[in-house]
Amino acid sequence: MKATSRRRALIYVSAAVILVAAGYLALRPDVGADAGGTTHAIQYLGPTAAQEFLQTDPKAVLVDVRTPAEFQSGHLQGAMNLELDRLEGLAAQALPNKDAHLVVYCHSGNRSSFAVTILQRMGYTHLVDVTGGIAAWEQQGLPVVQD
Repeated sequence: MKATSRRRALIYVSAAVILVAAGYLALRPDVGADAGGTTHAIQYLGPTAAQEFLQTDPKAVLVDVRTPAEFQSGHLQGAMNLELDRLEGLAAQALPNKDAHLVVYCHSGNRSSFAVTILQRMGYTHLVDVTGGIAAWEQQGLPVVQD
């Protein structure tokens, strides 16, 4: 391989690494800042810890970001359904208090991770992501309700 080809390949690889790193930092779901520059961390709690959190904070808002069909098949008591695909459009009206404690879950934890990142960028300051979602919640024998 010629030196120029090696140099070009190194430049491409370096550029790719920089882009991936920049993308990761831009999309990190665990730290964000509001307009005043105050940093707010997202709390990640397993099902049991999330249940305890909800019991100790009766004003916490439980948000299920699954589809309406998934929600109807079983959800956590008191949860509101704000589907991830519609979250940005619905959040301002459904969740007017940006300082409220929001406990967010989905089926397995993937969508809720995206949801808390979206909410954080929208200025919500107290976010809890239920790791493992409702699947882990049920595996631990915690209650689920159906409408």
